[in-house]
Amino acid sequence: MSQQQEIRLDLSQTTPITCECKNQFFQEVVMIRKWSRFASGLPTDQNVPIPVMVCTECKKINDETLPPAVKALIDKEKENA
Repeated sequence: MSQQQEIRLDLSQTTPITCECKNQFFQEVVMIRKWSRFASGLPTDQNVPIPVMVCTECKKINDETLPPAVKALIDKEKENA
């Protein structure tokens, strides 16, 4: 059996993530993407929930907290808009 290594987090060795508005507080919300049944091969379309963080003050999505694939997709959609 493999043994799992314990990771000790020292918060003094971290840096805060702040919004453009200088706020340091975020709330998790869910972005939903539709996955077509034709692309997935499943009998019906699927809703795919993606957790994202929004600023509690200005409500902007913080790009730093997005998974790279989601950020790239959002950037591409902004270009095409």
